[in-house]
Amino acid sequence: MSRTFALGVLSLLLLLATAPLRAQSAHADSVARDSAAQVLSAVVISATATPVPTGLRGVLARLGARSVFDALRRENRALERQLAGYDRHIARLEAHLDSLKALATAREANIAWLDHSASAMRVRRLQLEARVRELEERGVVVVGERP
Repeated sequence: MSRTFALGVLSLLLLLATAPLRAQSAHADSVARDSAAQVLSAVVISATATPVPTGLRGVLARLGARSVFDALRRENRALERQLAGYDRHIARLEAHLDSLKALATAREANIAWLDHSASAMRVRRLQLEARVRELEERGVVVVGERP
């Protein structure tokens, strides 16, 4: 009985172990069929390596590359200085603009005050002229008036 039991357990283990493999192979087949539908044509890439000079030519080529690099670095630093100068100029102009805006606001306030004062003086003058006319109609002599 133990021999039959051992054979049964062994066959059960073999079945359980092969089931995931069958599932994986079925999945691989479906993936292969899906990817086969999207097959692209072959692409040929050809490239040639640029020859690296050796010896004296190599040294001269590296020195030439270094001088180009140094020139570009100097140009970059000059452009940075120029940009910093532009930034300082912009900051000065912005400060000047702010002060001009403050002056313009103050002048607009003064103009509004003068307009208000002038209109108040006109109203007061019209009131005084009306009072003078009223007094003249009554026959009252206004002081300061010349006959």
